Amino acid sequence: MIATPFVIHTDVQTRGSVTSVQGAVDYYSFSVPVGRGTGTAYATSGEGRITAVRVWEQNNNQITGFQLKYGFAWTPCVGQNSTDRVEITLFDNEAI
Repeated sequence: MIATPFVIHTDVQTRGSVTSVQGAVDYYSFSVPVGRGTGTAYATSGEGRITAVRVWEQNNNQITGFQLKYGFAWTPCVGQNSTDRVEITLFDNEAI
């Protein structure tokens, strides 16, 4: 199985709010950051394909947390998970 890397940027001035999410096609591709360009970059990955996504939002417009599910296993939450949660499950023929 191939792990799909993601880079997620957070903003320390807004207590860890997620400012951008980047998906890489493979280990060697890279997308430039979007948003204000503040915060600390880090990566999360897992085994297999992404089967679901969780996003925590505040006031219906600000993402405060992000989580990916690879197969049956969830990655640790990036950012904060104390606001409203939205979960998206992908069908077998869907991919991110």
